[in-house]
Amino acid sequence: MVLPPEAGNYGRLAAVSGKVIYHRMPRSGSSDESQPIAFYDLEEREEETILDDARSFVIAAGGEKILVRSGDSLAIIDIEPGQSMSDKLDTSNLEMVLDPPVEWRQLFTEVWRTYRDYFYDANMHGLDWDALRVHYGALLDDAVTRWDVNFIIGELIGEVNASHTYVRGGDTESALRRTVGLLGIDWSL
Repeated sequence: MVLPPEAGNYGRLAAVSGKVIYHRMPRSGSSDESQPIAFYDLEEREEETILDDARSFVIAAGGEKILVRSGDSLAIIDIEPGQSMSDKLDTSNLEMVLDPPVEWRQLFTEVWRTYRDYFYDANMHGLDWDALRVHYGALLDDAVTRWDVNFIIGELIGEVNASHTYVRGGDTESALRRTVGLLGIDWSL
């Protein structure tokens, strides 16, 4: 079904009962920086703005509320027109306990499963994919940093010998970089 809202840069298209929700982004090169969250009401056949500006949002499982983020602030709002960020969530006491080796094993397993379930060749180019999980998974016991984990995942997916299989990102550490002086150079306009 073609929806009537004007052409533009849309993201995060989602559906809830009777509504299609989306994030309207500024067009490339535009001076407008606002990113409203809006919905198209399928019964009333009209567009309504939920929030004038937000950087991201996630719809709650029940489809009646949205968690929105604007800057460093979070709020839970209704899927109704004219909402605001006035009732912000207090995250000052929010804590998380993280066990990196457990997280790394989960990351590795999810990558392995994604390739198992979605790789274009169900035969995995003739590889014993289960054996490779055991082989490369054993290396995780010696991983010390996320860089190590990325390397191990890269080696695993490198086995399929296919193009466009990359590993990047995550909680990688970076060393402090200090710039050095350029001795013997006097700059002038």
